[in-house]
Amino acid sequence: MTQQLRLKDVPSWHDVEKLWGYLEEQYKADKNSYNLRNLCLFGLLAFCGLRISEVLDLEKSSINFADEIIVIRQKKKKGEAVREVIIADQLKPYLEQYVQNCDSKLFKISQRGARDLVYRLTKKVLGRRIRPHAFRHAFAIRLLDRTKNLEYVRRLLGHVNYGTVKIYLDFTVRDIKEEIKNALKIS
Repeated sequence: MTQQLRLKDVPSWHDVEKLWGYLEEQYKADKNSYNLRNLCLFGLLAFCGLRISEVLDLEKSSINFADEIIVIRQKKKKGEAVREVIIADQLKPYLEQYVQNCDSKLFKISQRGARDLVYRLTKKVLGRRIRPHAFRHAFAIRLLDRTKNLEYVRRLLGHVNYGTVKIYLDFTVRDIKEEIKNALKIS
């Protein structure tokens, strides 16, 4: 069975930027630990392509700011796999600040609490409830669109085979098709 993404389920990159801008403004207006946490949590989902469980499992020792790398330990059926993701430039200063005030575990929020937080924020800012995992899809689509490199996307998402990543390729082709059709419509 092949997996299929639906356009309405994945936020556009404009949506990602809008939500990031809102969270940045919130933090700049009131520099409290919750606003910084929310900014970092969302940044890790949208700009690093992490799963919500991976974000919540992050430890201080997983982050190497000098190399701008985060080491992700994926729990697999047959043990553990390790992958590295890059810390996005826009996220780095906030994450550095956030990590300073953390114990070993970065996020002290439950998976349900984090999911509900994303639901509330997306409903408030974007007018619709978006699942945290959808930002991983937006990351993959954006990366594939900009780099045209399936291997980058496969490695950064931690997928073993290309079949899973090809979902994003099909998605971008459908996206382009709609844009072309809309561009050629007669008003």
